Amino acid sequence: MSADVNEIIQVGLSEEADRQVAEIIAVSKYFKDDQDVYKFAVGVALARNMHNEKWKDGSLERKKNKFSVSGLDPDGSLKSIISLLRPDAGNAPYRYSQWLAMAGINFLHTELVANAKSIIDVLELDDFQEGEKTRP
Repeated sequence: MSADVNEIIQVGLSEEADRQVAEIIAVSKYFKDDQDVYKFAVGVALARNMHNEKWKDGSLERKKNKFSVSGLDPDGSLKSIISLLRPDAGNAPYRYSQWLAMAGINFLHTELVANAKSIIDVLELDDFQEGEKTRP
């Protein structure tokens, strides 16, 4: 990654992802707020090896700022795990987290809302493609 990708101090989501978060919370008893969904979605995207190279351009269509990074990640653990698992995030793990969160939110919305699966079913890793099953 080039050094000219600047880190952000507020993370955001597209309007569509923001709507999906509200629907995920409405159908699930596991998330108390938007931040819970955001962080869980980042974890899901990391576990499922989802990513999007467009994160580097620094834009999200119709992005809505949602959280300050200091409120979202007060101990820096989200930043650390993204930096560890996605070294291509370079000096901008929070910027990268927006794309991870949107990928994870889209996946969770499809599974929990559209397909009415349980959170346990969603967390099953058996549906990974054969090449994706190798995990540390």
